[in-house]
Amino acid sequence: MIEKNYLRIVLVLILVAAIAAVVFIFTVPRKIVVCGDNVCDSSENCVDCPKDCKCDSNSYCDQVKKKCISSKCGNGVCEPFENMENCCDDCGCSSKYEICETATHKCEMPPADISDQKVKELATEYFTSKGKNISSFGLISNTIYQEKPAKSIGVRLQDEMWSRLLIVTEDEQVFEKPVN
Repeated sequence: MIEKNYLRIVLVLILVAAIAAVVFIFTVPRKIVVCGDNVCDSSENCVDCPKDCKCDSNSYCDQVKKKCISSKCGNGVCEPFENMENCCDDCGCSSKYEICETATHKCEMPPADISDQKVKELATEYFTSKGKNISSFGLISNTIYQEKPAKSIGVRLQDEMWSRLLIVTEDEQVFEKPVN
């Protein structure tokens, strides 16, 4: 008899616990997930609900993984937000003559093996041979001329309003480039 009562009590307790669980499940308020409420819920992602799940400025939404991925320069993939100006390691350079500077991740012209002072001397000789005098020199920069490293220099002549552009090669040849 005691065993029978004990069994009834256990069955009643199980029944009460089951009823309590069902009541709890149906009465606990659930959060309704709505795309467009400016909250990126765990069931939302940047592909299905980009209004709520925005990627930050240095990342992009991967359409396959459905999550924000940070661009990483140097991983061998030219990703969104990377280009030849900020990650030539992955995206390459626009000119076959440029080199990718690994420290800055920027494309640069290879330096010509001629000093800036020698470039100025050769520019002076070039215009002196034409009976012209230089009033000032402009910026000297690396460039490519006839598929070889060279330097360009802007030169202002006396009695002229416009600057002239000269290209000086490593073998000390001087070429005047027409200014359009």
